Amino acid sequence: AMATAGPRSFSAAEVRARCAQGACLVSCHRRLYDLSGFVRLHPGGEQLLRRRAGTDVSAALDGPPHRHSENARRWLEQYYVGEIEPGDEQQLLLGHGKGFAAQKPAAAAAQLCAWHWDGLWVPQHCKHCLLPQDLVDWQKPLLWQVGYLGEKYDEWVHQPVDRPIRLFHSDFLEFLSKTAWYVVFMVWTPVVLYLSWVSYTSLAQGNTRLFSSFTTEYSIPVHKYYFPFIFLLGMILWSLLEYLIHRFVFHMKPPASNYYLITLHFLLHGQHHK
Repeated sequence: AMATAGPRSFSAAEVRARCAQGACLVSCHRRLYDLSGFVRLHPGGEQLLRRRAGTDVSAALDGPPHRHSENARRWLEQYYVGEIEPGDEQQLLLGHGKGFAAQKPAAAAAQLCAWHWDGLWVPQHCKHCLLPQDLVDWQKPLLWQVGYLGEKYDEWVHQPVDRPIRLFHSDFLEFLSKTAWYVVFMVWTPVVLYLSWVSYTSLAQGNTRLFSSFTTEYSIPVHKYYFPFIFLLGMILWSLLEYLIHRFVFHMKPPASNYYLITLHFLLHGQHHK
């Protein structure tokens, strides 16, 4: 029988040497991770990870001050490299908090990340590898796959991944599904300004009264000077409405047996979590 390759072993000296070159390698007990491609995505900032390069981060994962979630720990496994040689893990543990704050990672500090798949260790840069825990084929559009996840969908959709995802077969539809942050302001700022102007000019005519549809005797006039307060009230009410929709509609758990509702949930909001 053909022998399967196991995880690579790294000495503490090799880890320190690679960190000195600019890589960001950290260990958790004896498991070694290459976070070079993740440092800029780290919610706590790049320098926080850089300072911990070449050290054991198991205590930092458990906190205090911040205990990392199960999703964060699953995300960490995407960057698994191999194992620290027996006995060397104490050297990294003693180096906790010192790290290597390299400013410009050298080209030689290439990522070493690997996935364990069917007894083999697959390089992290192989973004299209289909692994058992993925449940989907990343080479194909996800929108037509997620409905088949059934009861596994809710847990799967809340596990973020560090890889590009595709929703549609059509390149045109896929293009329309991606929007730069500034496009939102470009589209909606003119709309907000126009509707604000229409509202203000309507109030300036002096004919606007509250409850006039029900009674004329007790109706309340609305002057143009009220416009800033009305605008602020609208922002508050919309923010509250958006929160309620997000919390109680977008985060509803679709029935595991309904392919179409799962697909709809993923299209409207679920893909945001991946």
